[in-house]
Amino acid sequence: QVRGAPAIALVGCLSLAVELAGGSGPTDDLGALEEFVGQRLGVLQGARPTAVNMAREAERLRAFVRRRVETPGVTPQQLRESIIEYIEGLLEKDRGDNRSIGEHGARHILERVPGGGPVTLLTHCNTGTLATAGYGTALGTGGTGG
Repeated sequence: QVRGAPAIALVGCLSLAVELAGGSGPTDDLGALEEFVGQRLGVLQGARPTAVNMAREAERLRAFVRRRVETPGVTPQQLRESIIEYIEGLLEKDRGDNRSIGEHGARHILERVPGGGPVTLLTHCNTGTLATAGYGTALGTGGTGG
């Protein structure tokens, strides 16, 4: 089970990367591999049709794949590897974005607290490992929440 829109999108995309790394899908035809990726993304979107992040990442990934397919000389293996790298980049981007959001939020709050603290906060969404790639956007804590 995965909760939280950012985590749903990441786990969905990472599951596709695992499939591709394991050899699933066509190995000798760019168009067939593009179609396979599109079909798998459709399954992911259909499983969680209200997951906005999943839909957004699926569209971005489809566009990325289309650009790669149109790149002169790209082989099916290169396409497969570039999709996996792209998806791995999503994981790193989420972690970096979460840290940045958390640092900004913490600084913003602490600048407004007389004496600088201590501060107790109740967070509601995207708090940590249940909702994101392990860091969380709600003050960038590594704790749980969601």
